[in-house]
Amino acid sequence: MWNAIQAKLEERGCEILMGTALQSFYTDPEGSVIGVKALQGSKEVNIKATAVLMGTGGFDHDPDMTRENLPAPIFYTNAAQTNTGDGHRAAGRINAKLGLMSFIWAMPNFFPGKPDEFDPAASVQFDIEGNDFNRYRGYPNSMIVNSRGHRFGDESATYPVFNMSMQNYSSDTLSYENVPAYFICDATYVETYDLPSMDEGDASWFVSADSIEELAEKLGINAAGLAAEVAKFNGYAQIGVDEDYHRGEKKSSKSAWLKNIDRPDLANPMIGPLEKAPFYGAVYLPAMTGTAGGVKINENAQVVNNDGEVIAGLYACGNCTASIAGGAYLGGGATLCPGATMAYRAAHHALDIA
Repeated sequence: MWNAIQAKLEERGCEILMGTALQSFYTDPEGSVIGVKALQGSKEVNIKATAVLMGTGGFDHDPDMTRENLPAPIFYTNAAQTNTGDGHRAAGRINAKLGLMSFIWAMPNFFPGKPDEFDPAASVQFDIEGNDFNRYRGYPNSMIVNSRGHRFGDESATYPVFNMSMQNYSSDTLSYENVPAYFICDATYVETYDLPSMDEGDASWFVSADSIEELAEKLGINAAGLAAEVAKFNGYAQIGVDEDYHRGEKKSSKSAWLKNIDRPDLANPMIGPLEKAPFYGAVYLPAMTGTAGGVKINENAQVVNNDGEVIAGLYACGNCTASIAGGAYLGGGATLCPGATMAYRAAHHALDIA
């Protein structure tokens, strides 16, 4: 997409400054934006403008902003590593109104390492190989549990919904007891489907064991709790009904998973028993595809201040703005059209084109 846009811009004689990060806005005495200060490597760049359109992305990779704004642990994102909240900070300094700063577009992620390497205090990192975009957790012969060995949700639920189940805070343990979570499966799963990081049957992120109890010990899960949960789940597989979380019953679950499941041997194609050794397990974490919060804009993509008034000369589009969907998730790629539409509106308004 960018290659096509870049070619059209260059045809029209537009100058493109790559690797140039926004630092702040210049304003006149009335508060109108009249230019920007940016940083190109160690070189300061000052640009005068009659209007500025901000499209700086989210704040996934700014540890301070994620700690201050996100209400529950998030460990990975597949958003661009240049999404460091530059626009959020610059706009905030001129009294721009921010909204939905605690919201994300969520997608769980495998921890890309061995279980004993996981750091619960780690900041958000970039990873794209381990994201579970409806690729792993909804297939039969698998489950996701916490350190007690207990399931805590419907693994076939859509990825933003299941991600939220990992972020529930327990008033009992006074902790996010589903962080870390653990993906568990048996040999039937590995023979039938695939796992991230698999290389000729060797999953570098996974540990394996000949029994559920041994697997629990290797992962740091309560062995008795996991054994009991597996036994209960295997019973559900036999009758085809998940009496705890109703896995495989929702229309959204069937739409997401059934097209890739051909298991006439199962009473419920999304619930298969974990009974064939070896058994496999890996750390499974709450993560995101991007942050959903940012500056508030009007129908012309003009940024508004904390009094609801337009900041003249400043426009914004894309993931640096508060999502038009509120706290909802519309689907993969759903930010592209609103971003392009509001950029179009901004350009026309700035140029006074009807």
